[in-house]
Amino acid sequence: MIPLGTAGRHSLMAEVARIGPNGIGTDFLLSIWFDSKGARGWASGVGGRILRTDNGGATWSLDASATDQTLYSVTGDEHGNGWAVGVNQTVLIKNVDQASWKKVTLSLKSTDGGAAPTTYDLFSLCERVDPTTGQATFAAVGSNGLIVDVSTETAWVYRHSPKDYRLISIACEPVGAVRGYAVGEWGTITSLQASRWTDQFSGTDAGLTGVAMSRDGSKAWAVGVGGVVLTTSDGGAHWTKRREVGSGPHLYSVAMNRSGTQGWAVGTDGTVIRTVDGGVTWDDVSAPTTKLLTATCMVGDGPRGWAVGQDPLFMQTTDGGATWQVL
Repeated sequence: MIPLGTAGRHSLMAEVARIGPNGIGTDFLLSIWFDSKGARGWASGVGGRILRTDNGGATWSLDASATDQTLYSVTGDEHGNGWAVGVNQTVLIKNVDQASWKKVTLSLKSTDGGAAPTTYDLFSLCERVDPTTGQATFAAVGSNGLIVDVSTETAWVYRHSPKDYRLISIACEPVGAVRGYAVGEWGTITSLQASRWTDQFSGTDAGLTGVAMSRDGSKAWAVGVGGVVLTTSDGGAHWTKRREVGSGPHLYSVAMNRSGTQGWAVGTDGTVIRTVDGGVTWDDVSAPTTKLLTATCMVGDGPRGWAVGQDPLFMQTTDGGATWQVL
């Protein structure tokens, strides 16, 4: 367990720093994404690594990523385009008609007239789809409360969360781009409603490291340090603590189906917990590893999902998270 005084700032970034480069190597994966069919996917991690699969994770190949910076998050759209973000202002884009990823320099435009930062890290991405044009757009969160939205390929709109703590994870409404949640240090939760990010009371000062939301945004789930799990069913107006800090190992990522009835979360020591009642109760699941699990994702309403982590490690479930197999 981490010291109580540092619990509010603990995150996957802190865990990576604690393990150190000799323990991590370049095979340490930090993010995973799959398309809606569960066929094409990407995983990203330390050393600028991006791995790709076109057969549901059965085999993976290395993409040319154009960076050696740590990539904390990768995502894509249904057309084959991809985005990845990481430390030191690193943003990569892959167009469907290009063989490799390219690095772009963002021009951040402030929404409130203040100066946009010139140095920053980005930790999490989410995809959104414009309901009128069908065009995919993206939002990302990072250091010092940074929130950015895609405007064009290299010009992103800069917003600032109500607090300056690092925002670690973001979830977006898939279609419509009007609802979203971001979580981070010291129990920070901020939600997007009507184009405005508003701070919410989480009821904890533990670091929150993963967030997921239902398709309409009315329900959301947040996980973090010491196994804490929070849920909301009223758009974030009220958050309920379902698992207390200290109830288990750290949790770093959570995935829920679109209807919000079932899902799972992953974390340190091969930890997997699962819910089948919308997050009210969570049960421990036996996983085929004791390695650190850093990220997880689900396709639609399940039952298929994946998790990644140390060494690198790929796991898959085909029964809604009840059992897992190493790929």
